[in-house]
Amino acid sequence: VETIHQQLFDTLDLLKRVLELHTVAVLWLDESGDRLKVKELCTDAETIVEAPIPAPTGVLGAILKERRPVLLDAPRPSLLPYDLAPTAVTAFIGVPVCEGLTPRGVLVADRINGRPFGAADAETLSSAARQVVRVIQSERVFHAVERSKHEHERFYRASSALNRALTLDQVYDAAIAGARGVCEFDFAAIATYDAARGTHTIHRAVGEWAERLEGTSHSDPSSIVSMVVKNKLALPAAGEWRERDVPVFSSPMRIRGDSLLVVPLLVK
Repeated sequence: VETIHQQLFDTLDLLKRVLELHTVAVLWLDESGDRLKVKELCTDAETIVEAPIPAPTGVLGAILKERRPVLLDAPRPSLLPYDLAPTAVTAFIGVPVCEGLTPRGVLVADRINGRPFGAADAETLSSAARQVVRVIQSERVFHAVERSKHEHERFYRASSALNRALTLDQVYDAAIAGARGVCEFDFAAIATYDAARGTHTIHRAVGEWAERLEGTSHSDPSSIVSMVVKNKLALPAAGEWRERDVPVFSSPMRIRGDSLLVVPLLVK
């Protein structure tokens, strides 16, 4: 991943030297599509904006909206929002960075030597923008591979801890620890279901209500845990907890939170 990111910097450094640039930078859209942030740059400037830059307005917004290069001679400092202390910039150029037809960011460059940008420069930067997309796509793939590797490692450690457990209490503790290794949570509980009595007994709980819930039994047929056992499906769908009137275990025990997931433990 570091090697791929270095390739992005090397691409910008080559552009800067060949085209005699003062600054060249890749500004990347955030997930909302409302702001741009410097992803990589090569510059002689002393101060570059690190905070997100509003994307829909100004010259950068025009480049994203129209998806074509914009060339400016002697631009006003306000048109260069990526430079905190702009020098006497004599020429500016910006080209869209797109994946297919979707704009992902802007490749910007400027000069202070008096030379204007022309059509050949715009073509060079547009070609570089396509290379930037390929580099970032590769970086994204390797980040996903690295993340998947860490997830598998955490799952393996959790499975190993469960295999070493000799008592039910050790199984409960290992399961809670394993779940925390996979994802962070504020509350977790393990319960078993007695079909003859129609009750859910909580054997282990951590977080809010833990002390008051652990060891208790609940028999509310309208609860989320009852529906999970009945349907053998995880609820709520995608963890989106919208029906707050439906109790998790029973009405007196209200669990606060923005997201919830109750997963059935199935045997055979």
